[in-house]
Amino acid sequence: STSSRFPLYEAALRLLKERPLQGAGLGSDAVRTAVTDLNLYHGKAPFVHSHNVYLQVWAETGLFGLLALIGTVGWTLQKAARTVFGKQGSHSVRMLVIGGVSALIGIMVCGIADFIWHYPRVMLVFWFVFALAIAGIRLALREDRQREREAKRGRL
Repeated sequence: STSSRFPLYEAALRLLKERPLQGAGLGSDAVRTAVTDLNLYHGKAPFVHSHNVYLQVWAETGLFGLLALIGTVGWTLQKAARTVFGKQGSHSVRMLVIGGVSALIGIMVCGIADFIWHYPRVMLVFWFVFALAIAGIRLALREDRQREREAKRGRL
């Protein structure tokens, strides 16, 4: 299974050489059509997708789409780290953030070897967990602001 992915990776990389900035368009079908039309894949099994979320997103949306994905996930991880290590919010909210971010990291690591969003239910779970992590970060900030307001009122 692993060795069969190298021709898929090669085809995606060839497509990226052809269309590095604009990509082929949204969806696996757009990438598959572009790979077929440009005769970039010569493997035995049919080309369905690139079996790598980063290559696939780049192949679909171009370099800016890939940078947007990495930037968005990276920003979320950075904010989560500040929330958890800065001990913002309550313990239970920090645990929510840790759980969400752990799941995001696990999914993104798995995405190195597979296109995790090929199945809509996995994509839905990814964005749901992403939203939970963001909600936890915002809730922690809200709790801290509320605590500061209460402390300020107590001093007056």
